[in-house]
Amino acid sequence: MEEIQIPGLVSLLIGLQFASFGWRIHREITVGDLGEKTWFPILDKLNLASMFITFLACILLPLVTGEFGQISRAVLGSALLLLILHPVNMLGHYELLTESGRLKYSRKIGEKKGIAFEELIYFPRQEAISVGISLLLAVTVGYFVYATS
Repeated sequence: MEEIQIPGLVSLLIGLQFASFGWRIHREITVGDLGEKTWFPILDKLNLASMFITFLACILLPLVTGEFGQISRAVLGSALLLLILHPVNMLGHYELLTESGRLKYSRKIGEKKGIAFEELIYFPRQEAISVGISLLLAVTVGYFVYATS
């Protein structure tokens, strides 16, 4: 069995986290330039926190200790899972996980009425559920990786 190339995996993970973060920031800047309100969703805060923790545990800690130990492996496993689930959390943010999620907004658009920013929910229920499940799974994966490595 081939050994996993951890440095390459860490580099890929952080690169994808940066790309996802950059895409979201670009989107918010574009929306802001159109005069719309902007915000920094919870799912993006989670991605940013994961990126920072990944840097600390998977790059800085191994540089200091000279090894990629249990903590680094656990964080890598959790961060990879959070990255994989990021698109699902984004679907939750836009309330696209159920058929009726965006219906309240699409009705207004169909009636040629704009959607007031105040009507948009910062942390919609779908996002709260998907982020909660993602965090629970990430902690579970991290614990499993830590316990078995």
